[in-house]
Amino acid sequence: MPQHREQRYIPYHPDKVFDLVGDVARYPEFLPWCTHAVVHRRSDVAVSDDLPGELVLADIFVRFKMFREKFTSEITLDPHANEILIRYIDGPFRYLRNSWSFAPEGEGGTRVEFFIDFEFSNRALRILIAGLFDEAVRKLVRAFEQRAHDLYGGRVHTEGPVKKDASPSQTDPSSPAEAHAKPDGRLGDTHTPSKPTTPTQPSQAAKGFEGPGALDVGDVPASRPAESAPAEPTAPPAPLARETPARGRSSGLTTPWGRPFKPGR
Repeated sequence: MPQHREQRYIPYHPDKVFDLVGDVARYPEFLPWCTHAVVHRRSDVAVSDDLPGELVLADIFVRFKMFREKFTSEITLDPHANEILIRYIDGPFRYLRNSWSFAPEGEGGTRVEFFIDFEFSNRALRILIAGLFDEAVRKLVRAFEQRAHDLYGGRVHTEGPVKKDASPSQTDPSSPAEAHAKPDGRLGDTHTPSKPTTPTQPSQAAKGFEGPGALDVGDVPASRPAESAPAEPTAPPAPLARETPARGRSSGLTTPWGRPFKPGR
């Protein structure tokens, strides 16, 4: 059934990495899928060469997709052999074998070896985990590695080196950022200055208000129409002269009998 063995180098002392893995109660703070952990008992026991170690009885609660499971394990912490052994007691597995070892390497670093071998009792879980097992276990190991960096040092980058921002102010001393340097050496705004705006020519009506005390064109709202000078009153038109037809001429009127009416008759 699924087995996985992996080694990682972690740049911290074996004692620190050992304590991190042995602190089961804090697994929910950083392990994926682990919702909470309950430590029932911690007791001193004799381990390798009858040297003192510690025995931890704990429940681990796991949630993965629609599955929620709890498994109980007995964890033996052997600081003299730099080993942690997990013995499965109860839960969703047919069996579970799990171990950690921590070997000194380099100047204060640790070579960590992780091993796990298990099989689920539930057939649906066996089918579900079959295609995800390797990646899921690697994700667990990376979580422990990241936890070590969070507690003891800088953050680990698992997706390649971080690219530096090649902004103009860092690569080219003649960039616009240098042109905007302040007298005290600090850089000011690095955006390209916009072109000056051409001032708007004043209207013909505004030109008439010049001289001392004149109103500035900018003070007059653009939407307010210019006031014009009042018009001078004009004389009323002369009455039209009434034209009187000359004597003997027809006035254009007719008599009741249809004959033209001539004044003076």
